[in-house]
Amino acid sequence: MKKVAMIVGVTGQTGSYLAQRLVHGGQDVVGTSRDKGSEKLWRLDRLGIREAVSLEFMSPSDFRSVYMALDRIKPESVFFLAGQSSVGESFHQPYETLQSIAVAAQNILEGIRLLDLPTTFVNSASSDMFGHQPGARLDEDSSMQPVSPYGVAKMASYWTTVQYRDAFGLRAFNSILSNHESPLRGESFVSRKIINQLREMAVGNRSVLELGNVGVERDWLWAGDVASALSKFPAIDDPSDFVVASGETHSLRDLIEGCAGALQLGPGVPIEQDPTASRPSDILSVRLNPQKFRTLTGWRPRLSFKDLTERLALGIV
Repeated sequence: MKKVAMIVGVTGQTGSYLAQRLVHGGQDVVGTSRDKGSEKLWRLDRLGIREAVSLEFMSPSDFRSVYMALDRIKPESVFFLAGQSSVGESFHQPYETLQSIAVAAQNILEGIRLLDLPTTFVNSASSDMFGHQPGARLDEDSSMQPVSPYGVAKMASYWTTVQYRDAFGLRAFNSILSNHESPLRGESFVSRKIINQLREMAVGNRSVLELGNVGVERDWLWAGDVASALSKFPAIDDPSDFVVASGETHSLRDLIEGCAGALQLGPGVPIEQDPTASRPSDILSVRLNPQKFRTLTGWRPRLSFKDLTERLALGIV
């Protein structure tokens, strides 16, 4: 009998890559979404798995909806990847961000508990929980100092997951994910803005990039490599929390230069500061230590930073 994996947020970037990974691994995948409209399924179409994924309506912030979906599906594993996912937008929609992330995680965990399901729950936490800690090499034991509503919401979902694991014995994991990108990102994200503007430059329709602070540093991963990491969680014997990252740090300018090179634009792309792209507070630099997860599972990212920028620029999924 096939294992049934439930992906909450299957129509998003990471959910779609994870669905592809699990389908190719022989699992039945049920994806939940608040909106099953065809325009939301373009990522599944792009990856060629739309027909292989069963879709169920579920509103993660509505406990009754969550409980009924869990009772119908009775999944062996639940991957929670839904919620308002833009850090910048979280400053404009703090309530929606908290509700769609923290309340939703609480609802799923409570549903699993009440139904007494032997389900593995994997929460997509975020390195944004750590906030700005310059010079620190951050791991599972590092303090959390979020500087955005998004980071606060992710931290709440993190500690809720820990509480249900410790208090009720649920098989509940936190995957603390670094920044991850692909051509399946939404148009509002900085990586897509960069690529769109660089392509305009390549055809002579633009002379300068207009962006926020390009000096910020992040640990960048390919979204498909994140999906590979997430797929390993249900096989881990003892539930715990794990940083999933490359262990390398690059600036946003490095990302721009890599993408520009792949588009034959050469180095030194002219950049102007866009004041509308600034945030009330931001993380200037992130350095992550993924050694715990690597040692236990043997996982390593398949794509290097250079490969990642090339695939972003060329639109290769």
